[in-house]
Amino acid sequence: MLASPMVRTLAVLLTTLALATAAAQTIAVHPFTANDNATGVLVAERLARSLDVGSQTPVGPAAAPSLVAPFPYQDGYASPLALLPDGAIATPHGARLLQTGSGTDIALTGAINSTEGGLQLTLYAQHQDGRSFTATVRAPLDRPERLASDAARVLAATFGLERDALVPPVTGAGPSALARAIALLGNGLIGDAERELLAAQEAGLLDASGERYLRVVQAVRAGEAFAEAPMLAAVLSLGSSSDPERNINRFAAVDPAVHPSALLWVAALARDDGQTDRATEAYAAAADAFAYGRAAELAFLQGQGDLRDAAPLQQQAGVPNAASLVVVTFLADLRDDTTVERTALETLSRELPTFTWPFERLSFLAFDIEDPDLAVRALEIALDLDPESSLYWTNLGWARYLQGRFDASREASARALEVDDAAYIAAFNLGLVDARFGRLASAMDAYAQAVALDPEVDDEALQDVLNAIEEEPRQPALRFALGTLYAAEGRRAEAASAFEAFLELGGYNDDFDAQAEARIAALTAPLPPLEIAGERFDLLLGRSPLEGDAQPGDPLTFRFEVITPGESLPRNLEIAAALVNQAGETVAAPGSLPVDVPPDAIGYVIDGLGLELPRDLPAGSYTLQVDVTAPNQTAPTLERTVEVSGAASVPRILLGRGLDLVRLNDRRSLIARDPIPTGEALASRLVGVLRDQADLAEGSLPTVEVGRFEGLSGGELFRSSTPQDVRDFLEALVAQGVSDSELVFVESYAEWALGGAVAP
Repeated sequence: MLASPMVRTLAVLLTTLALATAAAQTIAVHPFTANDNATGVLVAERLARSLDVGSQTPVGPAAAPSLVAPFPYQDGYASPLALLPDGAIATPHGARLLQTGSGTDIALTGAINSTEGGLQLTLYAQHQDGRSFTATVRAPLDRPERLASDAARVLAATFGLERDALVPPVTGAGPSALARAIALLGNGLIGDAERELLAAQEAGLLDASGERYLRVVQAVRAGEAFAEAPMLAAVLSLGSSSDPERNINRFAAVDPAVHPSALLWVAALARDDGQTDRATEAYAAAADAFAYGRAAELAFLQGQGDLRDAAPLQQQAGVPNAASLVVVTFLADLRDDTTVERTALETLSRELPTFTWPFERLSFLAFDIEDPDLAVRALEIALDLDPESSLYWTNLGWARYLQGRFDASREASARALEVDDAAYIAAFNLGLVDARFGRLASAMDAYAQAVALDPEVDDEALQDVLNAIEEEPRQPALRFALGTLYAAEGRRAEAASAFEAFLELGGYNDDFDAQAEARIAALTAPLPPLEIAGERFDLLLGRSPLEGDAQPGDPLTFRFEVITPGESLPRNLEIAAALVNQAGETVAAPGSLPVDVPPDAIGYVIDGLGLELPRDLPAGSYTLQVDVTAPNQTAPTLERTVEVSGAASVPRILLGRGLDLVRLNDRRSLIARDPIPTGEALASRLVGVLRDQADLAEGSLPTVEVGRFEGLSGGELFRSSTPQDVRDFLEALVAQGVSDSELVFVESYAEWALGGAVAP
């Protein structure tokens, strides 16, 4: 059976910057990975600064990630760089994706590590002409800037670049302030970054790089153009302005000969703003500029429904451009075009031979087209690159099973479990192979491990046994395995039939034959009853027992124990609850909750079900009804009286939902629990918090552009907010259904206000 990969959500975070001036050659310097992020950023920044000579245009670490603009995908956008797990940008394939996706002449990534002898930078370089190399440079712990100067020297010798041999220090108050400012800009906190840079400037600590950052920040906040670094200004504008036209025009001002990805930003922003004609024009220009731009245009056409012919995708699938091939792979998958997808993946695997992703995708495609030989080839390469992947070992075991190489299949499945003892699909596969060849004892050990990890039993695992029985109908061990899986699913009659077939085929040995007979007797006997231990029933508001009457709007949860006098509880239960008034009418019902019960349990505490009382619920007595069911079993309904009085309280609703509002500085809760404050009292307290943070808001928040606070600065917003404004904000949280979260109040309030301060 095939295991599925972890689903990665592809998202593009518009929190990176771009730094460029018109020049003949661009060099993207991505932030270097390091245990100390500041060191990684600053060494990369110093390297970019060293290369900022002659006709070269280096793009520093705050800018480089944004040079790979997103491509349209389904209802949003995706980025080739999002395929890289944490830290994987510092690889040959990371550098290649950065270069091909950005259209720069050279892309640089790297990782800094501490060694006994000092610091070590492993540098990965990719040139647009296909040349690439990996180099290692070293420096004393107290001289990290030498990593930058030596890396520049290597690059100069390899690619014929010019360099400035004078590299400013990485350590000290000035560089630390610059590192903090770059980090703040990366998080969209432009005001905070400006204050950091201004403080450093006043102290005489800013170098040329810091002064440049300060100039562009001030220009962006003032809404002014910044010709010295137009791409940096454009990306910063995304975080400081909600005006689509302003943002589009900033990217349109960037020279596409220097940064072709600016065309893709124009296209994406225009598309989001409904300017389809302008987006179409920009995507067409990007398609003419570089290969990734052509792929992004195809993605746009696909989303518009205008990509009817597969020929353009088929052609692009053979273009040796890594970032473009990622796009084509996803588009072909959306179109269910396995021919194009295979071509793109095979081309990509040659372009990125050190990256597991194309081999992983190729293996899944191979399973889809029923080509186990292709799956085996792809997975064996993937395992050479990542030998500790239980996913790859699991799927290699299944591919070899489909090939009929059963010993090799068993070996791979066993290896998957050595790597990860929770790899239950591998355990199912291991049990299947052993059962197929009559090794029942070891098969049942494997199945016991699998079922313990997957109580519901994967449907494919069951089907695999049925398929094996068709191929080996006289193998009794397969019938015993089938009965075991049916029983785990609660399919009692089918399980009993499977154990009977096991015995009819001659059984296995006295021990397993006796087990089969006992299982048949238990499976055909009347089911033991289910019971709810009523004396152990708790009604909770949030995580605390409800004291006194409930109030309208309260989010209530229940905690109780299900028990059985039988051998054990069923593995799968369904829990349902309803609140009924005195006329027998249901006034609240949250739906049912499926519950997986551990094996061999005779009692199990349920604490995940609840209901929220309607906010307009009249005072009075109500009956809470709780039902527990399992296949062919139902417990008697538990009934409890719930007294309701008073009025709905927003603080109670928030606490009951597990939502807390906390201070910015120390993360302490702002909502008391004993006693819970009234809505008015909480609103007054939160207004005081806003007043206390007004000075901070003045420098860190942009001017509000829409809604009731339009035209106010951050400080004015916080100083003018009233208790009614705060109550509206709290009601908006309630209406959004936010739960089980800890929110920094001033940040959440500012986000609500900047978004228009819409009251529910």
